[in-house]
Amino acid sequence: MIINAYFLTLLLNSPTKDLMSVVKNDFVSGLIEQHGWNLVRFLSARLRRQDAEDVAQQTYLHLLQHPAPGEISNPAAYLYRTAANLAIDALRRENTRLRFTETEADPDTLATSMPSPESALDSNTRLRRFNAVIEELPELCRHAFILNKLDGLTHSEIAEQLGLSKKTVQRYILKAIEHCATRLDP
Repeated sequence: MIINAYFLTLLLNSPTKDLMSVVKNDFVSGLIEQHGWNLVRFLSARLRRQDAEDVAQQTYLHLLQHPAPGEISNPAAYLYRTAANLAIDALRRENTRLRFTETEADPDTLATSMPSPESALDSNTRLRRFNAVIEELPELCRHAFILNKLDGLTHSEIAEQLGLSKKTVQRYILKAIEHCATRLDP
């Protein structure tokens, strides 16, 4: 079937293809065959088509990483819930990226919206001060803080990425916020 071949090709070409040998191929293959394009359509209601396909692939990879996918009591519900959560994460990352991306401005309004030289200097000074305070943090603490506040990752995602417990990530972020508040307080 085309759906099965499409998603299996995506999975086999992914960096985690060695997981295929650990997990029952038939179980994941059956889910792909049964829900492949329906899952993409489900995600397309929330995301652009290309992003929906990417999240669908991430969903199947997530399922492959499950220690015992055959023991999931309702695989379809698990599949769609995982996909919905990954879609939300993708939207959060996109929203964070958009907040920090400079938008194109109309040249006529650009001159009137530009800050005064004093304001620009003050902003630049404050930014340099903030960067210096962040650099004072221990590396993992700083990394967790940046992943959370700038990249928009959740504590669970950061914990997984850094190989830490969720509680440790929470402590690191709180420590970073307290450090910034103390050091930047005028």
